[in-house]
Amino acid sequence: MLYLYGRESREQPEPMLRWLKESARRGHPLAQTSLSVLYMAGDGGVPRDAVEAYYWWVQAAAQGESDAVAAVADVWGNLSDEEQDVARQVLSLPVAARKHPGSDPQTSSFSAQIICQ
Repeated sequence: MLYLYGRESREQPEPMLRWLKESARRGHPLAQTSLSVLYMAGDGGVPRDAVEAYYWWVQAAAQGESDAVAAVADVWGNLSDEEQDVARQVLSLPVAARKHPGSDPQTSSFSAQIICQ
Protein backbone atom coordinates (compact mmCIF):
# COMPACT_ATOMS: atom_id res chain seq x y z
CA MET A 1 0.00 0.00 0.00
CA LEU A 2 3.00 2.27 0.27
CA TYR A 3 3.04 2.44 -3.52
CA LEU A 4 -0.54 3.72 -3.49
CA TYR A 5 0.16 6.71 -1.27
CA GLY A 6 3.84 7.36 -1.88
CA ARG A 7 5.57 9.77 -4.20
CA GLU A 8 6.62 6.89 -6.44
CA SER A 9 3.01 6.10 -7.36
CA ARG A 10 2.48 9.56 -8.85
CA GLU A 11 5.73 9.51 -10.77
CA GLN A 12 5.53 5.88 -11.92
CA PRO A 13 2.02 4.42 -11.46
CA GLU A 14 2.76 1.11 -13.21
CA PRO A 15 4.53 -0.63 -10.27
CA MET A 16 1.83 0.54 -7.88
CA LEU A 17 -0.92 -0.79 -10.15
CA ARG A 18 0.86 -4.09 -10.71
CA TRP A 19 1.19 -4.74 -6.97
CA LEU A 20 -2.28 -3.47 -6.17
CA LYS A 21 -3.88 -5.70 -8.83
CA GLU A 22 -1.87 -8.71 -7.70
CA SER A 23 -2.97 -8.14 -4.10
CA ALA A 24 -6.59 -7.71 -5.20
CA ARG A 25 -6.47 -10.92 -7.25
CA ARG A 26 -5.13 -12.72 -4.19
CA GLY A 27 -8.19 -11.62 -2.23
CA HIS A 28 -6.99 -8.69 -0.14
CA PRO A 29 -10.10 -6.54 0.51
CA LEU A 30 -8.16 -3.29 1.03
CA ALA A 31 -6.47 -3.74 -2.35
CA GLN A 32 -9.84 -4.55 -3.93
CA THR A 33 -11.51 -1.44 -2.52
CA SER A 34 -8.49 0.69 -3.46
CA LEU A 35 -8.71 -0.54 -7.06
CA SER A 36 -12.43 0.19 -7.04
CA VAL A 37 -11.83 3.77 -5.99
CA LEU A 38 -9.10 4.24 -8.61
CA TYR A 39 -11.30 2.85 -11.40
CA MET A 40 -14.33 4.90 -10.34
CA ALA A 41 -12.29 8.10 -10.38
CA GLY A 42 -10.05 7.27 -13.30
CA ASP A 43 -7.07 8.10 -11.12
CA GLY A 44 -3.64 6.71 -10.37
CA GLY A 45 -2.80 5.88 -13.96
CA VAL A 46 -5.95 3.84 -14.58
CA PRO A 47 -8.74 4.83 -16.97
CA ARG A 48 -12.19 5.43 -15.53
CA ASP A 49 -14.05 2.12 -15.75
CA ALA A 50 -17.23 1.76 -13.69
CA VAL A 51 -17.67 -1.93 -14.56
CA GLU A 52 -14.23 -2.89 -13.33
CA ALA A 53 -14.75 -0.75 -10.25
CA TYR A 54 -18.01 -2.61 -9.62
CA TYR A 55 -16.27 -5.97 -10.07
CA TRP A 56 -13.70 -5.14 -7.38
CA TRP A 57 -16.35 -3.68 -5.02
CA VAL A 58 -18.26 -6.98 -5.30
CA GLN A 59 -15.11 -8.99 -4.56
CA ALA A 60 -14.41 -6.93 -1.44
CA ALA A 61 -18.07 -6.96 -0.35
CA ALA A 62 -18.09 -10.76 -0.56
CA GLN A 63 -15.47 -10.70 2.18
CA GLY A 64 -17.54 -8.40 4.37
CA GLU A 65 -15.65 -5.17 3.69
CA SER A 66 -18.19 -2.61 4.98
CA ASP A 67 -17.30 0.21 2.57
CA ALA A 68 -17.62 -2.20 -0.33
CA VAL A 69 -20.98 -3.55 0.84
CA ALA A 70 -22.34 0.00 0.90
CA ALA A 71 -20.80 0.90 -2.47
CA VAL A 72 -22.11 -2.09 -4.45
CA ALA A 73 -25.70 -0.85 -4.65
CA ASP A 74 -24.68 2.74 -5.33
CA VAL A 75 -22.32 1.80 -8.14
CA TRP A 76 -24.81 -0.66 -9.67
CA GLY A 77 -27.44 2.09 -9.81
CA ASN A 78 -25.06 4.31 -11.77
CA LEU A 79 -24.11 1.70 -14.39
CA SER A 80 -25.74 1.93 -17.81
CA ASP A 81 -27.81 -1.03 -19.03
CA GLU A 82 -24.89 -2.16 -21.20
CA GLU A 83 -22.45 -1.91 -18.29
CA GLN A 84 -24.82 -3.92 -16.09
CA ASP A 85 -25.01 -6.64 -18.76
CA VAL A 86 -21.21 -6.84 -18.92
CA ALA A 87 -20.94 -6.87 -15.13
CA ARG A 88 -23.43 -9.76 -14.95
CA GLN A 89 -21.43 -11.72 -17.53
CA VAL A 90 -18.14 -11.18 -15.75
CA LEU A 91 -19.49 -12.06 -12.33
CA SER A 92 -21.15 -15.22 -13.68
CA LEU A 93 -17.90 -16.58 -15.14
CA PRO A 94 -16.42 -19.55 -13.31
CA VAL A 95 -13.25 -18.80 -11.38
CA ALA A 96 -11.11 -20.58 -13.98
CA ALA A 97 -12.49 -18.35 -16.73
CA ARG A 98 -11.75 -15.27 -14.63
CA LYS A 99 -8.13 -16.31 -14.45
CA HIS A 100 -8.11 -17.10 -18.18
CA PRO A 101 -10.80 -14.82 -19.61
CA GLY A 102 -10.22 -15.74 -23.26
CA SER A 103 -11.76 -19.15 -22.64
CA ASP A 104 -15.34 -17.92 -23.08
CA PRO A 105 -15.93 -16.53 -26.59
CA GLN A 106 -19.05 -14.60 -25.55
CA THR A 107 -17.25 -12.60 -22.88
CA SER A 108 -13.62 -12.75 -23.90
CA SER A 109 -13.22 -9.35 -25.54
CA PHE A 110 -14.58 -6.92 -22.96
CA SER A 111 -14.44 -9.03 -19.81
CA ALA A 112 -10.83 -9.93 -20.46
CA GLN A 113 -10.03 -6.25 -20.25
CA ILE A 114 -12.01 -5.92 -17.04
CA ILE A 115 -10.41 -8.81 -15.23
CA CYS A 116 -6.86 -8.75 -16.52
CA GLN A 117 -5.98 -5.08 -16.71
